[in-house]
Amino acid sequence: MFETVLISALALVFIIEGLLPFMFPKFWKKMMSEATLLTEKQLRLMGLASISLGLAVLIFLRHSAFNVFVECPREIFSDTSDYRYEQLNYIR
Repeated sequence: MFETVLISALALVFIIEGLLPFMFPKFWKKMMSEATLLTEKQLRLMGLASISLGLAVLIFLRHSAFNVFVECPREIFSDTSDYRYEQLNYIR
């Protein structure tokens, strides 16, 4: 389970990272050339902001109604389950 989630997360990172150069290559080149002019402190602050935002989103999702699907037993998603619809309505 953990490996699948980790690989899925890495795949999403590659997809998101590839969108900008694929869709807007000129803008991406300009942005990358401007990034070389930033100081190390500015780059670190941007990295810290990105990490903080990502952690905040993960914490929000962990404590919201979206985690119903994470906490439900595996039988809910199998075709042999009779109580699957009742379990999907379960919220902490």
